[in-house]
Amino acid sequence: MQAVLPAIDRELVISPAEHTSFTGDRYARAGYTTHCATQQTDTPHMNYAEILSLVPEGHRISALDEISYLVRREAELKGSDGNPRDALKDPLFARQIESNPYRWNWTHVALRAPEGKNTFPIETDGQGRKYGIGNYVRGDKVIAEGIRIPVSQGSKVVAMNTVLLIPAEVSDGNEPQHTTHWYFDPEHYNEKKEVAVRLYGGWGYDGRDWCLALGANVGRSYADSNASFRLFQGSLDEFQLPTVEYYVRDRESYERGLADGIARGLEDGVKSGVRQERERISGELSVFLDKLKQ
Repeated sequence: MQAVLPAIDRELVISPAEHTSFTGDRYARAGYTTHCATQQTDTPHMNYAEILSLVPEGHRISALDEISYLVRREAELKGSDGNPRDALKDPLFARQIESNPYRWNWTHVALRAPEGKNTFPIETDGQGRKYGIGNYVRGDKVIAEGIRIPVSQGSKVVAMNTVLLIPAEVSDGNEPQHTTHWYFDPEHYNEKKEVAVRLYGGWGYDGRDWCLALGANVGRSYADSNASFRLFQGSLDEFQLPTVEYYVRDRESYERGLADGIARGLEDGVKSGVRQERERISGELSVFLDKLKQ
């Protein structure tokens, strides 16, 4: 198949971002400027690998750059007493919001079960919220390990990991200014080990307003008649990677602290992880000092 590629006609200025997770892991990304096509490239019935064959050398598809731009626009609108939903009027989202015709976007991002696992382990916090544990993949490279991914069947996104650009927190409550819904529920999807993160759209829960949707509910082998991608200038190898600082390097004490914290609630989880890591460091220091005395 020979796709007609639209012109690169749009500049996106992406702001620097930092995000600290519940477990204390810190993510950071420098700001950058990128250029992309406003129009999407229609690729009906083509899966992820097949659409990559259409991307010219020196180019890539989206790595959720549009979501980073959306987060910035929402913040700007809130800061000027505007409605964050006005960000959805941007031509970047026209195919998802206005249709004519409707299309969803492939991206380079996927979520993968932890190494050695065939599915995403599910944890429940003290408030009954479920999270899948998995790795964040861009292209074929694991960028972050052991991230907590909200389990959701279309809940509203109320907080975003502004570096990885997937939801950090979702809500089923009344969120009149929300722009995006989230779909990720490994227990109910056929794909268990790896899911592609796609950008699409749909009706909001009020049945009136269209919203964006981020979905991690099918694999990269999926294809249907509405598939498309957005062309970006610059290869994926040139794309700057975020930095990840894991809060606790010792996995055993981290997991004990996290398990204890889940039973008591989010805030206690952080405190428990901190306490047990301090105990570990203190123990190692005592052993070291004892050796010096010998």
